[in-house]
Amino acid sequence: MSSPTCASGLERAIADEPPALATDPGMIRSGYHAELDELRDLSQHSKQIIAAMEERERKRTGIGSLKIRFNQIFGYYIEISKANLHLAPGRLRAQTNTGQRRTIYFH
Repeated sequence: MSSPTCASGLERAIADEPPALATDPGMIRSGYHAELDELRDLSQHSKQIIAAMEERERKRTGIGSLKIRFNQIFGYYIEISKANLHLAPGRLRAQTNTGQRRTIYFH
């Protein structure tokens, strides 16, 4: 026998049309937990969020060729050309490639 409090809590949490498998996304109702909603939004709009970050950093640093990239080793990093290295703020950890410098900023 389940507790009425437990059952009503589950009813509030579970989406109206949950997925067939608990491992699929969408099991928890939007609006049930603010942090979960924020994480869901990040996962669904990550490309737009990264593009906005890239644009914001270009404007902030004045480096028009600045790019935010991702790889399996560093995760996300900021790439700038060697010619613009003097414009980079903060401490740097860098990997040099031909004509480019992969840079991770530490503030």
